[in-house]
Amino acid sequence: MTKTLLGVLLKPLGKNWKALRYFAFYNRTIFEILFLTVYTAEQALLIYLLSLLVTPPSPILNIVSYFALIVLFTFGLHKFLMESRIKVLESEMIELKSENDYLSDLNEQLIKRHENLDAYLKEGN
Repeated sequence: MTKTLLGVLLKPLGKNWKALRYFAFYNRTIFEILFLTVYTAEQALLIYLLSLLVTPPSPILNIVSYFALIVLFTFGLHKFLMESRIKVLESEMIELKSENDYLSDLNEQLIKRHENLDAYLKEGN
């Protein structure tokens, strides 16, 4: 059986892929903020390198570009935080619905017990 170079290189990655997926899943917040920061740094580097190529340099263009980059970073961070907030609220809503269902069942049981007790008392008189 011949092994390919690609197969040899990817075999360790395949063994650890499941662990990596679970790590990324349980540390989603860190990864999202990390990638958002990396994307912002890449764009900042691109703006900087392009400003080196432009002759004569335009400070206004740099200011506008970096400002737009900051706005996009802030928007991405806001979107991430709002998604997290929504997930927390949805989780709380599910818990409250479950508690409401439980209390409704208890209420129905109490009503039936009251009706049975009332009927028992009326029969006794």
